[in-house]
Amino acid sequence: MKKLLEKPLHTAPGQVGEEMVKRYFAHDVARDSAALTYYLLFAIFPLLIFISTLVGKLDLDIPAVTAWMGQVAPAQVVAMVDSYLVYVTENHSPQLLWFSLIFSVWFPMRATGCVLHSMRKAFGKAAPENILLDTVRNFLYALVLIILIGASIVMTVVGRRALEFLARFFTLNQRFIDAWSYLRFVLVFVLLAFAIGTLYMMAQGSRRPLGEVWPGVVTSLVLWMVLSISFSYYVENMANYAVLYGSIAAIVVVLLWLYMSAVVVILGAELTAVLQQRKVRVARKGEEAT
Repeated sequence: MKKLLEKPLHTAPGQVGEEMVKRYFAHDVARDSAALTYYLLFAIFPLLIFISTLVGKLDLDIPAVTAWMGQVAPAQVVAMVDSYLVYVTENHSPQLLWFSLIFSVWFPMRATGCVLHSMRKAFGKAAPENILLDTVRNFLYALVLIILIGASIVMTVVGRRALEFLARFFTLNQRFIDAWSYLRFVLVFVLLAFAIGTLYMMAQGSRRPLGEVWPGVVTSLVLWMVLSISFSYYVENMANYAVLYGSIAAIVVVLLWLYMSAVVVILGAELTAVLQQRKVRVARKGEEAT
């Protein structure tokens, strides 16, 4: 690996790839991803409990939720989420609601702080001096993230039949109903891109032009979708984690999936930083030439 990295690459994609490999080891992306996985693991279930407890009286459509997750998540992950949703929907209580609400905000806040630390490292930014202000920002972002996740689930679950039912009471264009099957996934992609792009800007401490942020955002989202679908296919058709790990197989699959997701998000920030530095170097060479 050392000899490979010392060999110069003259093409722009090759130089970017070489810089990404160096950053992966220099910035301890693997270690930071493992830390982020820990917080994400403890953030996902309180959030699911809170959502399901809150809407328990509204008869949550659990099969629709798990069907949506089944498009990108491994079957073991979907099965675990399904069992949790069934349990908390049948046993909702005010105490469980408040308990899940507190931890639904606390662990996403910790996850936000963890990923921002990794992204500041990627962009070469120091930690903010005002810790209280930084905590407030993490808190507000955690709330926005929860809302975005809820909106994404709602938009994905609401299908053609639901819109046709609503058309009896509201005026809905038939063309819109026909296009919704594809349009809803585009909207979910936009919401996720907004969430990741906001993180990249928060890590840099200022608002950045969209052209500097979107390559890393789009790359991380596309890689996340490809890895999730590929990992889901691998788990369901090639690997038998139930035989290897027994009753904790679902936890192992969840950890692997969250870890890959964390790596992709952090590498997206690293790619954004690399492209920004290349742009600055090109601008300096242009000034020196003139």
